This record gives sequence, structure tokens and C-alpha cells, in this order.
Amino acid sequence: PADGYYWKRYGPTSSIRRCDLHQIRILGCQILEALYFLYENNLVYGHLHSGNILFDFEQTQSIKLLDITNAIAGVSSKYRCYYSNLKYIHTLEQCDIYAFGRLLYELSTGEECPISLYTEFPSIIPYPVQEILSKIFIPSGTLPTLQQLLNEPLFQVTYSSGFERFQLKLNTKAKEAFDEIIRKARERLENDHIKIKAAQRHLKISNHLMSDEEKLRRRRERQTKALEKQLNTSSNSTDTSKSLQNSINVDPLQAASPSKVLPANTSVDNTSDVP
Repeated sequence: PADGYYWKRYGPTSSIRRCDLHQIRILGCQILEALYFLYENNLVYGHLHSGNILFDFEQTQSIKLLDITNAIAGVSSKYRCYYSNLKYIHTLEQCDIYAFGRLLYELSTGEECPISLYTEFPSIIPYPVQEILSKIFIPSGTLPTLQQLLNEPLFQVTYSSGFERFQLKLNTKAKEAFDEIIRKARERLENDHIKIKAAQRHLKISNHLMSDEEKLRRRRERQTKALEKQLNTSSNSTDTSKSLQNSINVDPLQAASPSKVLPANTSVDNTSDVP
């Protein structure tokens, strides 16, 4: 309902807040650093969107990613319906890179990106952000890596001396578990691509069969078959009438000489008659 808890918390509001270029630079760099840390330490995410990010502009290093356990539990991503149509996305890391592009769009405009790919961006998006989006929203090819995005001039941010990077060590069982998660995620993406391709092929065939040209062609085929069937039926009936006429014709000589009935005491053998 419109007055419900979830609508009040997640529903659209009258005020739309956009981030300026400096805020986009800071947030974008911190998000990329967090993603790079996860994948550098053999962890996974795959659920990047604005609802899973905590930040505070009053603090320097305040970015926090939520719902990291979703990938472990096998929960589908929010943007699964978008990147499933993109053949060049095969890993959870590429899913997060694509989601990062959608997040940049949302930070710049205050609204979610309505389509899977954008070729012409609104003028409200700063030009440096448009350059990044043009590398992520591509119809085909290869997505940039997290390291390549961090090397972009837009995300060259100097942190304070209090920011420390550390290495996370996992035992053998944990590494095997995350490897299995990565393998299953890759298989699910491949299955999504196969199903979508089959559905698109089925839709293309259906549209072709329902087109006016195809309907006209099938109508002509039916008319041709009906005409051929009619001609075959007429030819068969003519042949049948001729055969019946030939079967009822009688020899006139045979009809003019009726057969004679022999008396009962008459012998058929003429040689036995005595004169």
C-alpha cells in the first residue's frame, strides 16, 4: 500500500538529489576500491546497487557494501534481467562492473537507468562520467577491469594517511567454497544467455510467421494445394466413369444367339449315337 512501511522507505519521493562531480569521484573511487579488495582476495559480490551502499559525506572513508552474503546464498542480483541480455558478461566481477556503470548514472541523474544500455547520455551527466559510462555501456566487446577503472583520471583520489589496505587470507576450504560459488554463478549466467537466445529466436520465428507476407504466402500455398486436389479428384472421377462404361459393353453377336437347353435324355457325346 501507498502508506505502508516499504513504500515509505523505498518508494519514490518528490525530491530528487543528485551528486556533483566531486561527490561522484569520491564515491566512485571508494566503491571501486571495495570491489577490488573483494575480488583481489578471492571473494565475490555480484549485488552492487544503490540500496546496498552506506556512505556519509562528513567522513572520508565511509563507504560500506551490504548484503555480501547474497552471493553465498545464491540470491539473484537486482540487475540480472539487464546483464543477462549482454553476451560479454560471464562473471560476477563483470556483473559488478556493469552495475557500477548503472550506479554512476543514478548518482549523476538521481534516477535509475531505465534501459540496459545507453548510447546517448543526458546532458545533466558530467562529461568525465559520460566517458566512463561509454566504456561500460557497450553493445559488444570487453568490459574494463576494476583495475583499469581505478586508473581512470576521474577516480584518482588521494586518501588521508589513516587509510590502510590489508590482505585477507582464506584457508583452503574457504577458497574451495568460493571457487564453487564462482563456478555456479558462471553456469547460471551461461544458462540465462542460452534461454534468452532461444526465446529471442522463438519470438523472431513467431513474428515472421505472423507477418503479412508470410500469411499471404501460406494462403497461396493452401489455394494451390486445394486446386491440385480438385484437379486430381476430377481426373480420378473421369477415369472411373470410363472404366465403368467399358465393363458394361456386351458383344452384339453373343447377345443375338441365345443358348439352347439340352433335353434331359440327350447325351453330350455324339460318337455314342447308333444310326
